[in-house]
Amino acid sequence: MERVFVGLLSGAAEDSVLLLARSLLDFIYYVQFQQQMDKTLAAMQDSLNVFHSCKGVVIELGIREHFNIPKIHSLLHYVADGYNTEYPECLHINYAKDAYRASNKRDYVEQMALWLQHQEAIHHKTAYHSWRQLRRTASTGSINGSPGDGVNVSDTGSEMGDRLAVMQSSGRTRYKVMKVPYHRGVSVQELETDYKAPEFLSVLKHFLTSHTTQANIVLPVELDRFNIFSRLYVESMPSVVTGHGSVWQKISARPKVAARGRKASSPARFDTAFVWDEGHQQSFFSARDAIRIAQVRAIFKLPDHLRHYPHPLAYVEWFTSLHHHEPISGQFLVTCSTRNHRHNVSVISIDRFACPCHLQAQCGKHISSDWSSNNILEMYQGNDALLTDLQILTHLSVGRGQRLFSDGNVQKGVELFKEQHVCNEFCKWAGFRLSPFRITID
Repeated sequence: MERVFVGLLSGAAEDSVLLLARSLLDFIYYVQFQQQMDKTLAAMQDSLNVFHSCKGVVIELGIREHFNIPKIHSLLHYVADGYNTEYPECLHINYAKDAYRASNKRDYVEQMALWLQHQEAIHHKTAYHSWRQLRRTASTGSINGSPGDGVNVSDTGSEMGDRLAVMQSSGRTRYKVMKVPYHRGVSVQELETDYKAPEFLSVLKHFLTSHTTQANIVLPVELDRFNIFSRLYVESMPSVVTGHGSVWQKISARPKVAARGRKASSPARFDTAFVWDEGHQQSFFSARDAIRIAQVRAIFKLPDHLRHYPHPLAYVEWFTSLHHHEPISGQFLVTCSTRNHRHNVSVISIDRFACPCHLQAQCGKHISSDWSSNNILEMYQGNDALLTDLQILTHLSVGRGQRLFSDGNVQKGVELFKEQHVCNEFCKWAGFRLSPFRITID
């Protein structure tokens, strides 16, 4: 839940409320680091200072009367001496409860001491082996710029925000797909309609011609069929800073499946992901210019007569580069990338995927009940927008398709909003300072 708080408040709450939430969440994420440096400690202290400078807005809004809370005071000790109230509880479990359970409950003190010695020896041996493994698999990019120094974490804040870290090993392909395709023999027409990949054939031809040195290359045609995968797994390397181990993260791309018999229908799911720019070195610590965000529409394998490439491919829709961010929330602002008034799309190799990406729409003070996790990207980008206007979208449903540039229905929608809107608990929250609509009934 913490991951979406700042995104939900952005554009909906006052700047002071948003800054209060962001600073506290930044502090929470910083204290989760397993290794701290001078830079992270300074950023942690800055987040705490911003929180204390903005917390007065909560008293002004009448949410709280004071901040005489022990937990709030204990935040100071995270930076000063690294102490928190969970330490005694954790140590009691590790050194007393677990050790006692490992004994036979007779003369347990001696058995507990011996068991703890064994656990400590195993811990040191495991740490040594983990260190050796990182030395073997770490990429050349690291905090010090020397090969094999391990994995780092993305920096945030004024100086750290210029870099975006995505954990990925260079020199080795770290992905996997299912042995059996999700769908076999999918036609180009199905890809264009069900997977919403209208330019599939043209961009695939461009990819094949630009990635082969053969003189007589065979290009795909309308009659070709492709094996489609519903998901892709990308491995993220372990981080000694955050304490996260190596995990496989899933990126899904599947169309809507209609109900059949007793089996309910399943909505379409097209995930977004970080993608390395072609030609850039994939490293643990890369500048944000080396990576972009894309929505995956299809993951497929070339048929045998077109197999000029060693990896499976993916049809993606690009978002704009990570060059702009919202100053209060600190989040990057991206929109759908277009080319000649159409989606900017490409076919890429799946070994360029870094990890999944979570996007949030900048919703404002009111969220449409028609939005869901399955359609938010399409509706927010304007593909299936509820409100149509020349500046947003020209849709055939407006003007009955007789005019290319119709008048739109934005004005009508805004006029009916006050009459049809029903305020809920979120609209009535004191932080928004919204006045209820006064509807006059004749």
